[in-house]
Amino acid sequence: MRRYFPILLSFAVLLLNAGCSVHTAKDPRAENRSPEEEKAYNVMKQGNYIEGVRLFEKIIKKKPANAAAFYYLGYGYGQLGYFETEIINYRKAIALGYQSNGIYRNLGLAYFEQKMIKESIETFGKALSLDPSDADSYFGLGQAYWEKYEIDRAEKEFIKALKLKPDDIMFRERLGILYLEKGLMKKAAKQFRRIIEIEPGNKTARKYLEDIAKKKDNQTNIQRGMGGD
Repeated sequence: MRRYFPILLSFAVLLLNAGCSVHTAKDPRAENRSPEEEKAYNVMKQGNYIEGVRLFEKIIKKKPANAAAFYYLGYGYGQLGYFETEIINYRKAIALGYQSNGIYRNLGLAYFEQKMIKESIETFGKALSLDPSDADSYFGLGQAYWEKYEIDRAEKEFIKALKLKPDDIMFRERLGILYLEKGLMKKAAKQFRRIIEIEPGNKTARKYLEDIAKKKDNQTNIQRGMGGD
């Protein structure tokens, strides 16, 4: 699943209201940023997560109540695969008052990757309470339910995600695979055909359709064999 990089915020103050998505919020006080904070943000945005983490840790040493810096630090650790440390830093940011659907979405993903499924479900739910139009949180919630083998609930969340992002390849592929697991070949094939309409060169979807066709042929041959000569 995808993590989302927060937009540039003023680290000197806590800017976001509880109902505001970090990925759409604007910073009316960006002039309050220090050069050090702006440099750390740009380094992280460029994908240099090791250096970005180092710079944000340096900022936090000077400003230990900087909630936004803890969020960026958590994001950087998550991109490096240190999910436990990612969780710790997100939780510190939240404890300092940082509220956005973005931080809860990323925290839900980190919990999922640590197999903390109950926490993941609760946290994706929190993200959705702050932004009910967040397709990726519905998808993450579906993934968590699937991990619990609650397939029907997972299906419902995937469908909600696709209503918001109907052309998302990852969402459709996962729903198609879920239908395969349920034995619903026609529904699965519909998802993979739609993927090819969106992305004609998608080899994965074509392979799934080939496998479905082969399975149908095998079932037909078995049925014919049972009918005798």
